[in-house]
Amino acid sequence: MHRHEGGILPTGPGRYTHMKLRASHVIEYLALRKLELLVNLLPRPAALLLGRLAGTLLYRAGVYRSVVRANMVAARLGDEAAMARVTRSLYRTMGMYVADFLRDQRKLPVCGTPDLALVRGLLNGKKGVMAVLGHFGNWEMLAAVFGGALPLSVVAMPMHNPLVERWLERKRQRCGVEIIKRRHALQKIFGTLRGNGVVAALVDQYIGSESAPVPFLGVMTRTVQGVAGLIERTGCAVVYTYALLDEDRGYRVYVSEGAPVGGDGIEERMKARQRQHNDILSGWIRQHPEHWFGWFHKRFKDVVTYR
Repeated sequence: MHRHEGGILPTGPGRYTHMKLRASHVIEYLALRKLELLVNLLPRPAALLLGRLAGTLLYRAGVYRSVVRANMVAARLGDEAAMARVTRSLYRTMGMYVADFLRDQRKLPVCGTPDLALVRGLLNGKKGVMAVLGHFGNWEMLAAVFGGALPLSVVAMPMHNPLVERWLERKRQRCGVEIIKRRHALQKIFGTLRGNGVVAALVDQYIGSESAPVPFLGVMTRTVQGVAGLIERTGCAVVYTYALLDEDRGYRVYVSEGAPVGGDGIEERMKARQRQHNDILSGWIRQHPEHWFGWFHKRFKDVVTYR
């Protein structure tokens, strides 16, 4: 299953808007729904165990292992032994996240109370809030945490499979989330922020020409710039957030406020904002490397040749 999320792209038709439905799309969708049914028939501990086992099998089969290793080497994650330990843990952890992703996000256990008071306080500024996140932890669960309590919109890039895309949209909408698609995305985001809503966007993927080179995990690589531009042009508040699976198999949701950035002129402040995004996300990843799905993504195409 291929996903294309992570940036604010130029307005215009989505890349896959007119994609014809293929037999492979139907097969992939039916397999997904059968897996979803199986996971939901099992008690959650058993489903998480199944996810760990599936992750271990994928690790041993070498699925995406070359991409993961190339990214870890580029990020200088550690020596060979350290990278091997993190990689094994990464596959098992991602298997558990997939198992939870297939369940109702609203029913997953949350440890403690997420600091939504911080977001509500920032909304008192009447300029909206941009929630910046990455493919770290269970980013889909954040829709349930925020969407049930705040006016939340999520920027969603098109997927290769339109059937899976519609399935995912329905999951998000059940959490009380408005979906902002690529078509006319900028206008809708501006409208949401001007209406004092919350917009969530993922910023940790490589999206090519619509991005600018900024250090990420110590590597100079192209980085989403549209989110930084929107923040600077609207004056909205910024929060950084993630939901992390804990040792007790509950989720801890972290929310922190983005600090102001300096610079003469909007372009310089945008660059500073991009660096802030990457520095914060890089800190999360280095602290909990096995929880970042981005290791499977060809993140450093500017400097790494992937096999």
